[in-house]
Amino acid sequence: IDAHLAALYAAGFSLVSLPDWLAGAIHLPSGRRPLIITFDDLFYGDQLALDEEGQPADFCGVGRVWQFYRTHPDFNFHLALFYNLGDKPYANIYTNGTFSLGEGWRQDRAAAIAWGIENGAIPMNHFYNHPFLDQLSPSEIAWELGENDRALREALALIGKETYAENLPNILALPYGNWPEYDEGNQVLFDYVSPEGEPVSAIIKASSTPNK
Repeated sequence: IDAHLAALYAAGFSLVSLPDWLAGAIHLPSGRRPLIITFDDLFYGDQLALDEEGQPADFCGVGRVWQFYRTHPDFNFHLALFYNLGDKPYANIYTNGTFSLGEGWRQDRAAAIAWGIENGAIPMNHFYNHPFLDQLSPSEIAWELGENDRALREALALIGKETYAENLPNILALPYGNWPEYDEGNQVLFDYVSPEGEPVSAIIKASSTPNK
């Protein structure tokens, strides 16, 4: 990942946030080019884990971007984290290249989520169980969205940071880039409102590939 980041930086790219991109509110120094980096299917330890000092660990993907930004400040630090909290626990122990599940994983996951919000790695709704939307009814689609939002807010409340949800963008990322089969399902997406009353501002086709 370090080599890829270095190549992007050398080509003149700097990171911008997905909400800013969608709003057309991009401000970069002359000569820099806007780039959005997304992480799919969070949260897991190899994507974002915090070390003992509460900073992103070197062994996780977000940590590698963070370290590159620290040495190249004009690269900026903005990430879109497409999260689905229902289909996996958070492996919070990393030993000799192996991840495993340990006590307190929910608290560790919540701390990672909160760090991201504080620093510009923003969670966006990727549906609770990462489903094939064309196989779900409209009511099931609505449940997937609402349950994922509820789980994120429950995680933040676990560490006393529930207010962090108040300013999150309501951007949806479609699992497998897959739309619902019928118009009624699509309308659920268009009409979805976050727990804070924020209407959907964008629907993104995530690039996940189904397992064979």
